[in-house]
Amino acid sequence: MNIILDFKELIRQYVAPHRRQPVRLAWLQALVDLDGLWTSFAAWRDYYRYKVHVTSQHKSLQGHLNKTFGGGILIKSYDDQFLDIGLNSEPAHWVLFDDPMPEIALEGEGGHSFDDVDFIVYVPQGVDLNLVRAEIERYKIADRTYKIVTKQ
Repeated sequence: MNIILDFKELIRQYVAPHRRQPVRLAWLQALVDLDGLWTSFAAWRDYYRYKVHVTSQHKSLQGHLNKTFGGGILIKSYDDQFLDIGLNSEPAHWVLFDDPMPEIALEGEGGHSFDDVDFIVYVPQGVDLNLVRAEIERYKIADRTYKIVTKQ
């Protein structure tokens, strides 16, 4: 639930209609000047609601890193690099590929780029890797390992 309070309108509603002169309303609104306090609280609330919803899931963490560092960050896990191939008993899912067809890894070929890490973070040049590492460490699960690769 996202409550937004308009204190000027609340004061106007609580004053009887025959007593809503401009001077009286201005005097009451000056006594109850909570707009500045409410806007700072609303900013604090929105910030921490966002922070609570960031998790170690790859898409959530990737979105958070892109928002924090300006975009261009990509997180790939071992599972993300393969094509999904269905069984004969499943309904067919046809996918049209562009000219460069993605490589299909054969058995045992898939993990060469991951070398004992669970996921790879691709970061564009110019982003401070120490800040990215600190942000990932804040949200990653304890037993997961990663490496950061700078994109050209």
